[in-house]
Amino acid sequence: MNRESTMTETTQSETKVCKLCAETIKSAAVVCPHCRQVQTTWKLCSPNVTGAVTLTFFAIGILCVFLFITKIVGRQDFEPYQSQLTILESTVSQRVTTNATFVVITGVLTNGSDYSWKNISLEGQLYSSDGHLMDVIPAVSVGYYDGVVAPAHSVAAFKIESRTSRSLTDYSNHKVIVQWARDATSWP
Repeated sequence: MNRESTMTETTQSETKVCKLCAETIKSAAVVCPHCRQVQTTWKLCSPNVTGAVTLTFFAIGILCVFLFITKIVGRQDFEPYQSQLTILESTVSQRVTTNATFVVITGVLTNGSDYSWKNISLEGQLYSSDGHLMDVIPAVSVGYYDGVVAPAHSVAAFKIESRTSRSLTDYSNHKVIVQWARDATSWP
């Protein structure tokens, strides 16, 4: 092998031809110094492609955060629809245990709105024979998953109870009020 042939092979292995402009560039070059074309065979290393992919993932991330917040907050405010959740019927009973006496109100409510509601908080008001408010079963939901769920244009049963020191005969009348509800599409 002659010396000229070895030199040509070494020169050829140290250079390559740009895929876009056909200029001779160093073999180690990642970007052509003449036309700025990325020389790797994997095109995702291109700054334009990498930027587009990054921007796409960023936009998807923003969309996911928006959808997550929408699920937490819910889509519908309950207040305009509160009057469309009405109590159809309710009864009062008493449950006695060894430790306490409980007043229990059970009943059925109807949802006349176009939206489903969950975690419906109901307040039971117990009155004496002369119309004075004697006791209240507060509208407190113990956890996010507690409470009544009422699908749109349907009925749902409910049960609320509270400890009391009075006998059931002390109450002559009762009333159940829908205090609050959460959009059923919200999370949790």
